[in-house]
Amino acid sequence: MTTLACGMALLAWAVAAYPATPAKAAIADIVQTAIGPWIEKEKPPGVIVVVRHDGRTQFFPFGQANKALNQAVTADTIFELASITKVFTTTSLAMEVRAGKMRLDDRVEQYLPYLRQNGGDIKKVALLQLATHSSSLPRTPGKPPSDRDWDKESLLRWLAQWHAPYPPGSKSLYSNLGVGLLGLAIEEHDQQPLIDVWKRQFLGPLGMHHTFFEIPPDAANLVVQGYGPKGLPVKQTPPGAWPAGGRLHSSARDMGEFLAANLGERPDHPRIMKAMRFAQEPYFKVSAKMTQGLAWQRLNLAGEFVIDKNGGLAGTSTYIGMLPERHIGVVVMANRGKCSATAVGRKLLLALAGKQHPGGDSDEEDQ
Repeated sequence: MTTLACGMALLAWAVAAYPATPAKAAIADIVQTAIGPWIEKEKPPGVIVVVRHDGRTQFFPFGQANKALNQAVTADTIFELASITKVFTTTSLAMEVRAGKMRLDDRVEQYLPYLRQNGGDIKKVALLQLATHSSSLPRTPGKPPSDRDWDKESLLRWLAQWHAPYPPGSKSLYSNLGVGLLGLAIEEHDQQPLIDVWKRQFLGPLGMHHTFFEIPPDAANLVVQGYGPKGLPVKQTPPGAWPAGGRLHSSARDMGEFLAANLGERPDHPRIMKAMRFAQEPYFKVSAKMTQGLAWQRLNLAGEFVIDKNGGLAGTSTYIGMLPERHIGVVVMANRGKCSATAVGRKLLLALAGKQHPGGDSDEEDQ
């Protein structure tokens, strides 16, 4: 069976699993129209699409989580989120700020004693700048570039010696390291591992029980096998020294809860929704086309206001996007690197609003 044929069969199963209403049937058609050609072109072995529309969450699985095991993708399959992790980190910051425990204009050295005692330019960097990619920190530190080759101590030593190429707060420079450092500050403030902070703040209350930095043994069978751009298997990436910048894993079912709350549709958790709205506000103008929220991207496409974030690692491509004024949201997760998840995610998002994607350079992926 081809990948697309497998995807079609699974899509039919997904639709059949829900009450057959015209609205849901129409959404399934929109998903298939947007996703089918993309699967044929990009050839990801497995994909899950989450749609939030009209107050309902639907899951549309395609293909295989693991080709060797012939394991199908389901709503409980766990994917690497890559840089979508960043909006979890900034949700946590927003909750701390709204609770009066931290402030956006606090300097990061206030939370990391080593930097307070030894830092140079890093002492000028505020939490807001870390959350909006305006700190002037690079994407990653110097060599070695991979976070798995660093530990917290070596990272702090590097940061203490860092020289800012631009005044912090003056320029947009996308930085996995910057948001990762924000995660370390939150962790130090709360004196807990970051994932435990998040469980208390929003993962637990929202029922997101399959979202992890490190996969526990009882969830290992749910994790996808990632594949590189050439279709070869790649290893799962360990958390590394700044995991808050891009090392989270989650399931579509959990991401559906996260999406609903970000759309303001979890009235049972007003504190979480208010913090999420706070994180989505505009804080730094990147260009005429885009303004930066707290890790969230804010832009206009085809006359629609879009808030979104994308991600990518060697074996994963991801996207989360919302039309907040229409209460429409989507998540796309594929277990193959270098797929154009942003482009297809935005295409689907606009299609659900009855619009056509304009194309152009707006789909360049920061990740």
